[in-house]
Amino acid sequence: MYGDLINQVIMEIVCSFMEGVDQIMIGHETRKVSLNKSEYSVVAGQTFNVLISMSRQSTQPLKISYTFNGKTTSLGTSTTNYSSTQALTMPARDTTITVNVVGFTVPSCPLSVTSQVKQVKTTLTSPSIAVSSSQRKSVTCTITGYSRPIAGWFRNSAQVSTSSSNKVYQQSTTNRFTGLSSLHIQPGTQAAEGGQYVCKPTNWNGGPNIDKTVTVNVPATIATSPSAEVVTLGDKQIFTCTSYGFPIPVVTWKRIEDPVSAVNSKHIYQTSQTVTTSQNKAVRKLYVTLKDYCEAGQYTCEVASNAAGNVINSAVQVQVAANIATSPSAEVVILRVQQIFTCTSYGFPIPIVTWKRNNNSVSSSKNENVYQSSQNISTSQNKAVRELFVTLGDYSEAGKYTCEVASNIAGPAITSDIQAQAIAISPISHVFAIGNQQMFACASYGHTIPQIAWKRNGNLVGSSGNIYQTVENNLGDKIVQNISITLKHISEAGDYTCEVPSANDDGVYLMHNMQVQVAANVSTSPASQVVELGVQNFFTCTSYGFPIPQITWKKGKNNVPATNDNKIYQISQETTALLNKVVRKIYVALDDYGKAGKYTCEVVSNVIGSAKTSNVEILGMIITILCWIFKL
Repeated sequence: MYGDLINQVIMEIVCSFMEGVDQIMIGHETRKVSLNKSEYSVVAGQTFNVLISMSRQSTQPLKISYTFNGKTTSLGTSTTNYSSTQALTMPARDTTITVNVVGFTVPSCPLSVTSQVKQVKTTLTSPSIAVSSSQRKSVTCTITGYSRPIAGWFRNSAQVSTSSSNKVYQQSTTNRFTGLSSLHIQPGTQAAEGGQYVCKPTNWNGGPNIDKTVTVNVPATIATSPSAEVVTLGDKQIFTCTSYGFPIPVVTWKRIEDPVSAVNSKHIYQTSQTVTTSQNKAVRKLYVTLKDYCEAGQYTCEVASNAAGNVINSAVQVQVAANIATSPSAEVVILRVQQIFTCTSYGFPIPIVTWKRNNNSVSSSKNENVYQSSQNISTSQNKAVRELFVTLGDYSEAGKYTCEVASNIAGPAITSDIQAQAIAISPISHVFAIGNQQMFACASYGHTIPQIAWKRNGNLVGSSGNIYQTVENNLGDKIVQNISITLKHISEAGDYTCEVPSANDDGVYLMHNMQVQVAANVSTSPASQVVELGVQNFFTCTSYGFPIPQITWKKGKNNVPATNDNKIYQISQETTALLNKVVRKIYVALDDYGKAGKYTCEVVSNVIGSAKTSNVEILGMIITILCWIFKL
C-alpha cells in the first residue's frame, strides 16, 4: 500500500506518442522521466520529499521543471541522467505535483508526469460533548487522505470498548477513502468517565500524528455531610463537601455569600481542595468551632466551573441549642403602671419565643392589660426577642409569667419564669380608740415562697401579745399574712410595714406600709399663770396622735409670732416619733398688761375631722390685785 508507484513518460523526438506506450525510441535511445510515487499522503503543514529523475543520455538538451500547489519551479537543463530531491510543504488541501520536460531544438511537445498529493487529516463533529441524564450523546471522528484509514478512540492510552453495554463505547467503519468512528456517551454516565478522549488513525505511520481530542464533560454533582449537626459552643465539628464532575469542579465553602477563611488558625475555616483526578473528584472540608451563637446557621458549599454552566450548591446547618434569658426576673408592679419584661433566646434554628401564664399563651392584643409583642428576630445574631407588657388592672393579674422557647433542637421546650410582684394591704389604715382590736392582711402576689414579715420601726412584730402576726396562709394566687393589733397606748400607733423578699433572691425587700391611726388629743400646762411685766414665762401644749398632729399657738384668730425678737412668741414644734407625741411652747414676757388674756393651742390634721383646741389664761399682776379687792 505504501510502496512507490512509478509514473513515467517516454519522450520521442517526434511529438506524437500513444498513451500507455511504455517507451519511444529517439534514434536508438529511450528516454524516461519519473516521480518516485504515484500518490503522496501528507499531513497539512508537514514537509515531504519528492524524487524527480530522468534516465540516460540524450543529444537533445532537455529543460526540466515541476509545478506544485499552483507554483512552477525550474530545475535547469540536462543531457545526461538526472535526479533531484525536492522538499515540499503540504498545504491544507489536496493538490498535485507535475514534472515537465521540454526539448530545445528539435520539434517537440511538452511532456509531463503527474502524481496526486493528498492531505491526511482528522476531523471531529464537535470538540466537546456533555453527558445528558436522558439522552445518548455522540461525536464522530473522520480520517481521510490515505488508503483505507482506520479510526479508533482511546482514553488514557487504552482503547475504548466497542460494547454498547458500556456507558462509553465506540463504533467504527472504513472504506477506500475514509475511516469513521463514533464515540457514544450513554445517559447517566458517571463523572469518572469524563475527561479527554483521543481519536487516532490506527494504521497511519506516515509522519506527524493527526490525533484529535474531544472533551467529555460531566455535570458536577454535590454532596455534603453531615447535613446538620448540633454544636456546643467551644466544640469542633467537621463538615465535608464532595463533588464529582469534569472538568474537575472548584469547591468553596461560604457563609452569607462570603467565602469562609482558608486560614487554619481561625476557629472557623475551610481546608484546601483535595482532588482525585482518576475519579474526577474534588473534596473540601469545613471546620467549625463556635465561639458565639451568631456563628451558627447555614453554611453553603458552592461548586463552580460546572460543566453544565451554572453554579450548584448544598447547604449544611451548624445548629446550636437555644438558650433563654428573661429580664428583669422579678419586678414590683404598681396598679395601672406599665412594666416591661423581656425574653431573649439565641439559637439556630432561630427559636420561637412565647409568653405564657398558667400554660396559656398571653394575648397579643394591645387592648389587654397584659399582652405580648410580636417576636423580633435578628438573623445575623440568631436571636429572638419577645416582650411582655404588664399593666395591672387588678392584683390577681400579678404573679408568675413564663417565657417558653419552643422548637429547641436539643429536645423539649425550655422555659424561664418572671415574677410580676405586687403587695396589697387591707385595710391600708384604721383609726383606733384605745382598747380597740383590728386585723390587717398583707397579700403577696408573684412569689411562691415570699416569707412575709410584719415590722414596726424595723423590728419584727412578735407572734403574741396585744400586737402579733399570724401564720402565712397560701391561697394559691397569693400568700397572705395577718397582723392583729389591740391598741393599749397611743405610742403603739403609726406605720406598720409588710416586708416581702424580692423574687430575684438578691437581698432586696419589697415593702408596703399601713397606718394605725389614733385621733389626736391636746393638753396645755399650766392652765393659767400670773405674769409680771418684764418677767418671761412659758406655757406648754402637748398632743399625742397618729398621724403626728400639727400644733399652733393663737391669740384670738391670729397665730402667735414664731420669732424670738417678740415679747410673746412660740418656738418650733418638737416631735417624739416613737411616742407619736408633739410639744410646742409659747414664751411670754409682758410689756403691756393689755396683752394678757386667753391664748389657744390648736391641733390640726386630726384624723377625726376638725381641729382640737386647749386654752391657757395669762393674767397680769394688776388684774390679779383688782380681783382680790373685789373679793373683799
